[in-house]
Amino acid sequence: MDDRQAQTRRLESVTGDTQTLSGLDAAAAAGTADLLWGVGAVATRLNLPPATLRTWERRYGVGPSERTQGGHRRYSEEDILRAQVVAHLIARGVPAQAGARVALSLDGTGLVAALADGGASSDGVAVDPDMQPEVAIQSIIAAAHQGGPDELGHLYARVLGQWGIVPGWDSVLAPSLSRIGDLWFDGLMGIEGEHLATERLSAELRAFTRRKRPQTNQVDPIVIASADEEMHSLPLIALEAALASAGLTCYALGSRVPARALAHTMQRKQPRVVFLWSSIARPLDDETWSAFDGLDAPVSVLLGGPGWPETLADDAPATSMQHSLGGALDAIRDVFADS
Repeated sequence: MDDRQAQTRRLESVTGDTQTLSGLDAAAAAGTADLLWGVGAVATRLNLPPATLRTWERRYGVGPSERTQGGHRRYSEEDILRAQVVAHLIARGVPAQAGARVALSLDGTGLVAALADGGASSDGVAVDPDMQPEVAIQSIIAAAHQGGPDELGHLYARVLGQWGIVPGWDSVLAPSLSRIGDLWFDGLMGIEGEHLATERLSAELRAFTRRKRPQTNQVDPIVIASADEEMHSLPLIALEAALASAGLTCYALGSRVPARALAHTMQRKQPRVVFLWSSIARPLDDETWSAFDGLDAPVSVLLGGPGWPETLADDAPATSMQHSLGGALDAIRDVFADS
């Protein structure tokens, strides 16, 4: 038996097929990266039932991408890595369809990073230092679903460390909370999971702010607050962290700030900028505007959240509407840059 026949026989032993790939030379056949695998061999490698792999292929498109000359479908090494990522995400509580979506979004480098030995844990995909956003999102969802506060805190800290506050919020943190909210609304996650995800993120953002907050006092204060009856303050906590990262401090009033309390703060602090958040619908003649009557100095009023009307009344003091964390940060910085 010559060398090429021996290499072809080795290929047949792992693929279960007597056909070689078109154009496969002897050197490629000898390399593990160019071997193709049948479903039985892949099932053995991943310790999964063959029926599971066939289900993933049929339902989610995670399966073999190559064919032999004889037309038999075979897994490449990248296909196997993709199936392995799905298996690990499912082990962490991620729904199979969501795990498949993550795996299909990653290229070969991303798949290897998700399964890197240095970040592996005993129960599934851990967070690699160079994790992809979708992997981070699904890991956060799984940790919230399983009720793991320590793991959530670790994930949030890694996101902030890798991307920073604004990109991390836009690409991972906000999408994670949105999907967790959707899962709760659909009855696929308990309200305790949603509360845990929110509370742990609040804690990590506040810790981030403490680390980044400038040591010097700011002469022209920034006031950030939620409008009256608005329960959500997490976007404000994120904005406070973004301001601290940019070297700015603020006077944060939190959620449910009545107009009279805001008016008292305006008179006492005379801020240059006020950012107001609301996710619940506000009327055109919102009482909040009365807080800005009779101020001694001009103030830039920025609005955020879906609760504000798209078109404000002519006498409303708001100067701009911000639809992202980065937009709010840039608008505030522009006020001080122009002074």
